[in-house]
Amino acid sequence: MDDERFEVRRGPELERHDPEVDGPYWTAGRIGLTALVLSIVLFWAWAFSGLVNFPWAPSEVNVDEMGDQVLVTRADAACEVAQDRIDVLPRANTVGSPAERADLVVLGNEIIVELLRELRTLTADNADDQFSYDEWLDDWDIYLSDRERHVERLRTEGDVRFRLTDVGTQHLTNGIDGFARVNDMDNCEVPRDL
Repeated sequence: MDDERFEVRRGPELERHDPEVDGPYWTAGRIGLTALVLSIVLFWAWAFSGLVNFPWAPSEVNVDEMGDQVLVTRADAACEVAQDRIDVLPRANTVGSPAERADLVVLGNEIIVELLRELRTLTADNADDQFSYDEWLDDWDIYLSDRERHVERLRTEGDVRFRLTDVGTQHLTNGIDGFARVNDMDNCEVPRDL
């Protein structure tokens, strides 16, 4: 069924590379380009493999993580006792008047004062942990001041919202709770009684 109206065209014949005529297939440019592409691929495979520790990269160790596990265990146990005592109190938002809420917050504050007094008796076995621990306790002091200020506002202004001090770009409780979580001291997060 050859139709004269249609001409069958065939593509060019595949020519074989003839090094004597065309020169070598692997020229310096091709070798260099192949080496460059291969080195880029290998570099990124290595960089994302986790086998590399760049000195300028952020450390995988959290600066808040304490090595003194005795301190961590003792602090968490003290916090657990305090949290259990606070948990049996009615939540401040479940009572009717601002004066009643203020009275409940005062009871919680008294428990926190006792807790902080006990936590301050604990010491770390190294200076770095002690520094972090002291900074964390200082944040707790600010949190307690916020709670005491809230009691005053409930008594003088009536039905008001609890205001937290901002530290840097975050709420104070984020720092307190973050430090507690990093060190597996979940009982040392701020109480949820307000």
